[in-house]
Amino acid sequence: MKRLSILAILIGLLLGGPAYSPVEAQGGLVTITSPARVTGSGAAVQLAASGTARWVQITALAGNSATVQVGGSNVSTTIGVPVAAGGGMFFPPMPFDSRLATNQSYYSLSNIWVYVANGDKVNFTWAN
Repeated sequence: MKRLSILAILIGLLLGGPAYSPVEAQGGLVTITSPARVTGSGAAVQLAASGTARWVQITALAGNSATVQVGGSNVSTTIGVPVAAGGGMFFPPMPFDSRLATNQSYYSLSNIWVYVANGDKVNFTWAN
């Protein structure tokens, strides 16, 4: 009986179709950007000098000797959100509605900074 209920729900979802047209859905396409891996110098580094993103992923490499700190321009060894070696931090997608021409919400890449210890490495990926 449980399988039948799940099957009925799946069929209903398939037959119901999306609540928007395919043309509107195309407005939601994103470009993924993965710049070169950053090797730390014991100083704060911006994700990018300019630009925006719908979401951001920051990953500290597993072989790092220290935590990576994520925050604003004042990020340091003691300020920011710590990301352990092998861990990551995800800035989730901002609300997006392709029917709106303006007032979309994005992260400003120049306002996201990381502190990476000397020789440690971090990867960034974002979508815009």
